[in-house]
Amino acid sequence: MDPEVVAALVSPRLRDHALQALSPREIEVLEMAAEGHSNGAIAERLKLSERTVETHMRSVFSKLGIAETGTTHRRVLAVLAYLSEGPTNAIR
Repeated sequence: MDPEVVAALVSPRLRDHALQALSPREIEVLEMAAEGHSNGAIAERLKLSERTVETHMRSVFSKLGIAETGTTHRRVLAVLAYLSEGPTNAIR
């Protein structure tokens, strides 16, 4: 995807957020979501319950300031924020 398109899709608030507030596990879960894995697949791979993965994703949404509006897909916005930051920059 063209970086300019991604930048236009991600709100300035998300782009300015350095993802530094995320825990290493939240980064790991978000990275796997960016790879296209479902919550179930993430849970299986990380040996977690699916509910725990959902909890991590809710925490990611909260820390990135992605509110549930009913008009956007929060998982997509979180992945775009992760990709715009650059996977290597997001991981500590």
